[in-house]
Amino acid sequence: MQTVSAEVIRQTIPTLRDLQGVGPKLEASLGQLGIQSVQDLLFHLPFRYEDRTRIHPIGGLYPGAQVQVEGRVEHAAIVRARRSMLVVVLADGSGRITLRFFHFRAAQKQQLSKGTRLRCYGEVRAGFQGLEMIHPSYKRILSELDEAVSDRLTPVYPSVEGIGQAKWLKLTDQALTLLDSGALELEELLPPELREKLWTVVRTLQKGLKENWLDLGNTESPVTPVFLKGGLPEATGITMDLRENYGIFCSIVIYPVVPKGVIMLRLIPTADHSREDVERTISAFSEVKKKLDAGKYSKEIKTQVVD
Repeated sequence: MQTVSAEVIRQTIPTLRDLQGVGPKLEASLGQLGIQSVQDLLFHLPFRYEDRTRIHPIGGLYPGAQVQVEGRVEHAAIVRARRSMLVVVLADGSGRITLRFFHFRAAQKQQLSKGTRLRCYGEVRAGFQGLEMIHPSYKRILSELDEAVSDRLTPVYPSVEGIGQAKWLKLTDQALTLLDSGALELEELLPPELREKLWTVVRTLQKGLKENWLDLGNTESPVTPVFLKGGLPEATGITMDLRENYGIFCSIVIYPVVPKGVIMLRLIPTADHSREDVERTISAFSEVKKKLDAGKYSKEIKTQVVD
């Protein structure tokens, strides 16, 4: 029987250099973050998310808001002061906002000439002459293909100089494609005995929740989503109830990550959870579902508003 050497097997595993756009310089930059393989890339997780699913009218902005706006360039000029900057005035019919770029190329002034349709994302600040954004991310709207807004939250990754967020998205998309196609297999990091204990906890939890008519979707992982009906008020009431009265902590996911009218509560069981922990969680979610169906959380919100 012919065997395959470890070296040949390693050659079939996709490397960072197999990803489009990764050369020696980018590979070295990724190494600064401890990313030596495609698997490392998948475990380089976002530290926050940005909501670029909506376009906000400029006239309704306020300092501190992190928003996406769109309009046409009314004016663009390089201002020479103690520090040169590219200043762009953007308007959408409801108002105007100033965009300031301290690090820029001369070609950017031509790209952002008067009349250019622009979509920007950044933090709104109060300036001397009204609201402004400092170094917003932006793209020019040049055709119908550029008009669609994202249908999901945009991840923001920890980075180093020379790797922009657009590059992270392209790299992770390629890595996920390799994973989905079967070309990349992730190394199992948990020892067998711990993995079996984890799955025992997961199977018990998910079976118990389903038996209490809770919708878990089609999950096949330890992370357990529980789908309920409602909006932000109900979601807030449920998570507070679980935390204060049952001692259960879970993350909450609402629109636009999930459809309107849907709440997703995300449980993350571990191998350290006992059978008693699992049974208490199942009982708590069963009671919470009954309260939700009876309109308790909606009533609590209405009472708070009246008070």
